[in-house]
Amino acid sequence: MKSKNVIWRVRLIFLHLLIKNMEIKYKKLSTKGQLTIPKEFRKKLNLHKGDEVILILKEDGIYIRPKTLHLGMLRGLLREEINLEKAEAFINEERKKWKI
Repeated sequence: MKSKNVIWRVRLIFLHLLIKNMEIKYKKLSTKGQLTIPKEFRKKLNLHKGDEVILILKEDGIYIRPKTLHLGMLRGLLREEINLEKAEAFINEERKKWKI
């Protein structure tokens, strides 16, 4: 019985860590099946009116990703001499965002 409690504690800790780095909003679908992406999310993803997104259907839900990388997301990288370590770190972070 004690081992089951330990397993549940580990699961709860893992779930907490997973959710800790997420922002969650609840939205209703319109009668046409449309969904509004919250302003804070659009701002963080640098999404604007008319931008295209990719919808990915998986067993556990729908994932939404920006279709293209905006140049605005790169702002600040080229203001001074390029630091290759910073550039590589930026690229790796962007690649992680695309892993599902």
